[in-house]
Amino acid sequence: RTEPSPFVFISAAEAGWTESIGGDPFFIPDFLSRYLKAKRAVEAQLMEYAPKKALRPVIMRPSLVYTPDKLPSLPAVAGFFVGNALGIPGIDRPVLVDTVARAAVASLKDTASVGVKDFKAMEELAAKA
Repeated sequence: RTEPSPFVFISAAEAGWTESIGGDPFFIPDFLSRYLKAKRAVEAQLMEYAPKKALRPVIMRPSLVYTPDKLPSLPAVAGFFVGNALGIPGIDRPVLVDTVARAAVASLKDTASVGVKDFKAMEELAAKA
């Protein structure tokens, strides 16, 4: 029996906002709400394949993805770090672009890797790469 083919989908941590704060938050702009709903719809569709062993979906949910090379983005990155440290619902810690890439590659190799990966799981996977 062959293993299901791995499929990595880069989603968005904020696609889980409604889960983390218990409803449809009123402060999300309409365009962002549609974007996040589309991300969640793709996630749900992919996860339907897991029990059938048709695919092994790995869903990366980074929040703000950054690189220290882009200095203008660092104030926003700092804001996300602070928001996460304060425990503001729906604010995940920012993730280095290299971490997302290494985690995606590692998840392709790790046959036990399936489902949603938050920033902590991405860092663990990236360490294996």
